[in-house]
Amino acid sequence: MESIVFFGKGGIGKSTLASNVSALLAAGGGSVLHVGCDPKMDSTLALMGRHIQPFSDSPGPDPEARLREFIFDAPVKGVRCIEVGGPRPGLGCAGTGIGVMLDAVRDSGLLEKDGYTAAVFDVLGDVVCGGFAAPLRRGFAKKVVIVVSEELLSLYSANKLIKMVENYARNGVYLAGLAVNAKNAAGVRTAAEFAAAVNTRVLAVIPRDPAVAAAERGRVPAVLASPKSPFAAALRGLCAAIRAARPGSSPPRAMSDREFSDFTEGRPPAARPPAPRSVLPAGRSGSSRGLAAAFTRARMKPTGLEGGQIVCEWTVPTSFDWGERGQGPAKGRTSPRGTLKIVIAPAAGSRDGPIRLSDWAVCFYPGQAEHQARGLGEELAAAAAGLAGFKYAELTEYFGRGGDHYAKISSFSERGNQAGPFGTLILPHMRLGQWQRFIFPPGGADLRVPQGAVMVEHGDIECRFSCCDNGALNLFRERPGLAGPGVSSRCPLLPKEEAHVMNTDFGALDAVRGDEALISDSLDRAARLAGPGGLVEFYLSCAPMLLAGDTGRLLERVKEERGVAAVQLGSDSAGLSERPEEEPGAAEPPGNCGSILPGFASAKAEARAAFMARKLAAFKGVKPSVDVNLIGFGDCREELAGLLERSGLTTASPGKDLYASAARGRLAVLPAPDAALCAAFSEAGLKWLVPPAPYGFAGVRAWLDGVLAALGRRTPAAGPAPGAEKERRALALAAGRYRACFVVSSEELEPLAGGTLMGGVPVLPVVLEAGFGADLLVYAPDPAARSAAAAAALGLGRKLGARLRTRFFSAPAQLDALLRRPRAMKLVYSDARLDPRVTGAGRRPFSAALFEPGYDGALETVRRLLELCECDFR
Repeated sequence: MESIVFFGKGGIGKSTLASNVSALLAAGGGSVLHVGCDPKMDSTLALMGRHIQPFSDSPGPDPEARLREFIFDAPVKGVRCIEVGGPRPGLGCAGTGIGVMLDAVRDSGLLEKDGYTAAVFDVLGDVVCGGFAAPLRRGFAKKVVIVVSEELLSLYSANKLIKMVENYARNGVYLAGLAVNAKNAAGVRTAAEFAAAVNTRVLAVIPRDPAVAAAERGRVPAVLASPKSPFAAALRGLCAAIRAARPGSSPPRAMSDREFSDFTEGRPPAARPPAPRSVLPAGRSGSSRGLAAAFTRARMKPTGLEGGQIVCEWTVPTSFDWGERGQGPAKGRTSPRGTLKIVIAPAAGSRDGPIRLSDWAVCFYPGQAEHQARGLGEELAAAAAGLAGFKYAELTEYFGRGGDHYAKISSFSERGNQAGPFGTLILPHMRLGQWQRFIFPPGGADLRVPQGAVMVEHGDIECRFSCCDNGALNLFRERPGLAGPGVSSRCPLLPKEEAHVMNTDFGALDAVRGDEALISDSLDRAARLAGPGGLVEFYLSCAPMLLAGDTGRLLERVKEERGVAAVQLGSDSAGLSERPEEEPGAAEPPGNCGSILPGFASAKAEARAAFMARKLAAFKGVKPSVDVNLIGFGDCREELAGLLERSGLTTASPGKDLYASAARGRLAVLPAPDAALCAAFSEAGLKWLVPPAPYGFAGVRAWLDGVLAALGRRTPAAGPAPGAEKERRALALAAGRYRACFVVSSEELEPLAGGTLMGGVPVLPVVLEAGFGADLLVYAPDPAARSAAAAAALGLGRKLGARLRTRFFSAPAQLDALLRRPRAMKLVYSDARLDPRVTGAGRRPFSAALFEPGYDGALETVRRLLELCECDFR
């Protein structure tokens, strides 16, 4: 089946050419589906003789039934038409509508079922975005025809469209050529020069013919209305050229912005490397062995992946004279003399500067770009040409075949701060990136969901199944008691709404038609729940962040009409760590929502602090009746409250109203700082405290001493229950047979003494108190780092009063050998669940999730660790 897509600048004549080509393809006895992909919905006018109802109006879940309802038989024999349509002007996203319709075509198998011999897509070409590229991205259209004139903006748009075709070459898409709709012979020459500059061809020159205007007024194809016209003859030639078009051995290549500027101003183009030919036998891809040999021949040694970009050490040719061209490598370069770091990345993400080869490009690593100007750019291009026969996906197989490569390199990732020709590098912590990372500190300060607030999440509720492990609507919710008393566990639960947390379930049709009515209804419902003076938090998730309507105006309306405070925030799928705002002992804590953007996080903290301060102000003048109000301690609240009472203090009982309970206490005690709640307490004049975390016997005593001191009490802190100290000593005797290991960098050594790295839990001090030995495996990539790490480890041991056995590593093989060596080393700390680096070495991974607060919690923690040590997992 022929699949053809027409692109070009608006008004260039795409719809005219596409509809006439469809008529000619059908005249040869074919069956053609003509697809109009422009929200103006004018592509099918000449074929249908009228406007047709667009697919964007289609309701219902059955894709095939929806399609068939909006596919119309044209008066032109053999042609059927469908218009994608779009939203009302200014609302929704027409590009999304194209994707929705094409998904329906694919899911129904309609092209195959109905025996079409050709499909012609007429696509808006001014907007080079993923939505309007859907026929290429989803693999429907293979041949691309770009309609151009001699005008500057037409050629500029065509150059961008060629870049788009390059991006989707992996789907079998290729540029058939250009259809030139020029005013005169000089314009035709300009278009032909452009075609040569981008390494493509002119398929046909379309003359200006009055027969076209006459046919369009009659809403019929000109090739049928005036078959002997010059236009009809040119279109028959265009149709034949499109049918004969095949991918060339040297693909088209879009000009860079600088090259395009040189072209339009008549300057000779700068030399650039020729398009590489494959170095592999036809029909074969590179094997891992051949790939390794190709890297060796190119004098490149891949050292890792950073956000899907291959980082290599490239050995500069010995013939290169460093002295003549400069004073040696870039200042601060850590590579050996004669080697430089380079980056290989998908060409789709490259800017001007990288050397483009195959579907990838190569450049110098950020900070070493000056070598391009010193003559090494040509040397690098020549070396990289030996890899040009490999696709980018094949190059990444150097690191291991099979599986979802991009899923592997994206896990545990964070954005780096080194801007380069491919954008900001993303540095993965595990797998092929920062493989030495085992500790993943929680990000940001805690924020408490205010009691009495209502949250509206504007997004597709199904996203919770794949991307969110945080919040009330998520798939994996932290629930107590599922793995045993006091043990938090994650188990799959269906996303759900609660009284104060709702989701709009933004869908594809909302993206196409506009979502303002959906937003408005949801905000009204939330405002009714919050009541006058309440707080409504409105969250934009990924798709609505790009496609939502005028949310600011809708929020202002609900504030004015309903008398609530309303704030718009970022995505709730990641960001600040949050805890539910519950009264102690609450059976079902409310949900939580985060914010992915720092600006939104700040706005959230401010809005919540102001709201809670207003709630607390209502209790101004209330005389405190208890000493301590424990907030946010969850299941361990009962034990901690008992210890406070044994120390001579009174505590607030769980109540339904957080603000009333807080006003009755002389001191509010929190497990961690809270950007909003602490600010609200301070504004209301309430005293609050975040004492040392109550883990381990020493930690519990420090916690109690901190609370007593804050209240000015000099009574001694309560000790453990009778018999607890004896059991602790017995457990310590058993723990003395084993060692726990911590894999860290030199920067992480000092924080190990506290709990900032591990969610507020001082894991290392508690492990040492329990009687376990401790080993430190420190990542030290060079001698200077090793010296600094040795000094830091010595200081840490002195601070903790313990002997810490320290070893160093700089490569994955060294780390694996160290993890396997000491027989007594049973435990290895890792925040990655079932970490294969640990289990593969025959050790047991453990994390702060096993640690419980309080005296009883300290004993339970040691029991769990011993059970891990003594279990046989073979």
